[in-house]
Amino acid sequence: MQEIFTIGLSNHANHVVTHFFNEQESHFDYTGIGKSDLEPEVFFREVKTGNYVSLTPRALLWDLHGGIGKLPGSQRVSAESPADADFSLDSDFKVEKIVQPPIPESNYQKTLDENKPVFSVDDTKFWSSYSTMIFDETRIKCLEKWENDLGNGHLRSSESVKFDDFTVGADVWKDEGQSFIDNSFRKELEQSDLLDGINLILDIDSAWAGFGSQMLQDIREELPKKTILGYGLFQKEVNLKRTISRIHGFLGMVDNCSLVVPLFQTSDSLYESSAVESVVVSSINGLFNSKAQDQVSMTQFVDSIRLNSNRNIIGDVFWDDKLLSGPLCPGKVNNRNRYVYSRSVIHRGKGPTNKFYSNFDYLKSQGTSSRGMNQYNVSPLGQPQTFPQIVDNDVYVKLDINTKPRQDLLNMKDIVKRYVSYDEREELVDHLLSWAEEYEYGFIDED
Repeated sequence: MQEIFTIGLSNHANHVVTHFFNEQESHFDYTGIGKSDLEPEVFFREVKTGNYVSLTPRALLWDLHGGIGKLPGSQRVSAESPADADFSLDSDFKVEKIVQPPIPESNYQKTLDENKPVFSVDDTKFWSSYSTMIFDETRIKCLEKWENDLGNGHLRSSESVKFDDFTVGADVWKDEGQSFIDNSFRKELEQSDLLDGINLILDIDSAWAGFGSQMLQDIREELPKKTILGYGLFQKEVNLKRTISRIHGFLGMVDNCSLVVPLFQTSDSLYESSAVESVVVSSINGLFNSKAQDQVSMTQFVDSIRLNSNRNIIGDVFWDDKLLSGPLCPGKVNNRNRYVYSRSVIHRGKGPTNKFYSNFDYLKSQGTSSRGMNQYNVSPLGQPQTFPQIVDNDVYVKLDINTKPRQDLLNMKDIVKRYVSYDEREELVDHLLSWAEEYEYGFIDED
């Protein structure tokens, strides 16, 4: 069985990761009577403690100071960080040491330890507060100089310096990246016998975009041919500064990921919005460790949707009838019908498949190749106690690679031409136009 590990970059991303692994854990059979419908070895690895063997997620998580909370179980992030350590200065300056009170264990974690879990939405401020799994603390990294602030962030020594721009994140990676690659990342690789690919969940509309883009470049140097499935987390509305940052971060994903799935925040609550986003993540990844007949590897899935082309941006993402993607950049709106190069539909449920949802007959009449129309059936989506009551028994997720990204990329080009400095403008414009050409089909308005 091929392994997959998941990287979460940001507080928002780690909420998504938590929902994903909680859903995976809900399929485990602890009675010894039944059988799990999923292969746990794909996303989990064994940890031996004395005579006991447990499973821990194959995950590498990054967050800001104050965003992690208190991890479940016996594995904790160190209470004292380098930023909090004692100082020794050869000067007359007085240093005030600010010690924050320890974060209490959530009520859910307390009751979970007693095997009588009681969950409340009040336990969702931190992603660790409602995690049902014990993460390996050596795989959880914290940017100690930056403080988490409702999913955003600022420099701990100066609240006016925000963690909101691509260049900020790229600079932080220069300080943190090599140590991460040499230690955590390579150690995770060493514990995988046959790596199929990597899930990377990235907050696009903050400095994590620059941090993640630089990380992706370094990962590509380590694993030039491995499949990387990227999920970009977008806010509904951003200002001009963040739009330019978004453009750089999005291109970083497109250049280095095998497939990019844009997901837009649906709620101000990270717990609720990440739950919706995790439905897509869990449904796609349910293909990779399912014991059902429709099991495919991550690499096979990506190949089936890209059809040997360079097109790697999912234009439209649907959960049932809910559109979870959106315009990636403000600007012109193309109202022409979108040509669909490929469509993959994932049905998670026990009932018969609704063939009308896929609408493959219409796509065929519009010229979509039969190789680009794929229907998958996987076991029902697990519904752990920690998940909001938003999922029915049958879940459909639809992913289209279509012509929509062309207009998004052209709108990005217009923003770059108008607001980006001359020294990087020309190269960035050419880069965006080159990607936009991949999504042209038929007669173009400009023609």
